[in-house]
Amino acid sequence: MSNAVKWRDGDKRFQCAKHESKYTPDGVFTDGRATRNMDRLAIRREGMTVIVGLGRLFKSDQNRSRLGGSGCDPLIRRSVCPPRKGSG
Repeated sequence: MSNAVKWRDGDKRFQCAKHESKYTPDGVFTDGRATRNMDRLAIRREGMTVIVGLGRLFKSDQNRSRLGGSGCDPLIRRSVCPPRKGSG
């Protein structure tokens, strides 16, 4: 099943068109009926090109070991994860 998630520029957030759940620009769930963060796709940058890997979907509730062990996504560690040991 696929739901459309739209960017709401005035609010600077994503919103699920079906259930009205709200997410930060990083994809972190903030309000509504959703039970987890948005799913992720692998991305990489090559020069001025961003490449999105469509072959694998990282689900925040199923890929915890790939997301830093605690379910935290290293790409958004600053907003949803506790500080790492030894970091300031």
